[in-house]
Formats: sequence, structure tokens, C-alpha cells
Amino acid sequence: MIPNRGDNLTINSICTEGLRDRFRARISLRKPGEKYVWTLHDYVGRPRVMSHRATVIPIEDALNRKSSMRQAVVRIRSRQSLTRTGRAGVEVVGEQGGDDVKEITEFVVIQKRLWKGTDEKWKVWGTTEETSAEGMREALHPKVPEVKDGKIVSPASS
Repeated sequence: MIPNRGDNLTINSICTEGLRDRFRARISLRKPGEKYVWTLHDYVGRPRVMSHRATVIPIEDALNRKSSMRQAVVRIRSRQSLTRTGRAGVEVVGEQGGDDVKEITEFVVIQKRLWKGTDEKWKVWGTTEETSAEGMREALHPKVPEVKDGKIVSPASS
């Protein structure tokens, strides 16, 4: 644990391992005395479940207890701000600093596992980007470059 540098207890309890490790790495890069305060001012509308999926994981224990996973993507619109203070407790103005309230739309991915018969709590897996119709077309029909004599002769085209 990193004392006085981030809320590790909360991070451990609500985040999956991968997200937890990314947060810890970011926190460890903070300069001594540097502090961030995130403020949720209000929600813009209500959160909305955009996707909810479940799958069986082919892992069992010796007692044939099953494993599965559920994931949901939740769109959250809110007004929030991030303030950074430096070593002397003075607010740092700049890219990460300031008390500018911004309206943000986030797509938060949460997951819940049933692991070898043990039901776990919902945890935050991370965030994702909204998929556009064009993004879906590209995923279903990827562009393939033209290759001649082992070399790319033209960029990918549709």
C-alpha cells in the first residue's frame, strides 16, 4: 500500500485487479505533497444501461462448482471537476488543475463474477468509448491493404 497517496481501500474494494493496478501505478507517479480532489457536482439525467451480457466460463473446481461473468456498460452523464494542489497546498492551475466544472459523458464497464461457486460483488472494470455505426462497419468489415510481392502497394481501402 502507498500511505497517504490515494484511497487504496476504496480502490481495492470497487475495482477489478487490472484497473486497480493501473490506478496504483498512476498514484505512485505523483510528486510528494501533490493531491488531487475530484468533485461530482451533479448528474445530468439518469444513468442508463447500454449493454448487459453474461457468459459461462469453462472453469470448475473439484466439486463441479461453475464460473460465469456478467458485464454491463452504463452511460453516466455528470458535471465534475478535478483540482490539483501542490506541495504547499496551493492550487495548481493548468491542464489537470483548476476548478473548472465540465460536463462529462462516461461509459463505465462493471462486472460481476460467479467464481467456482462463489458469488462476487459488482466491480468497476474500466471505461470504454461509444461505438458509432461507422465503427461497427469497420469492425465487421476490416480494411485490408493490397500486397504485391510481399510488400504493401496500397493503403487499406474500403
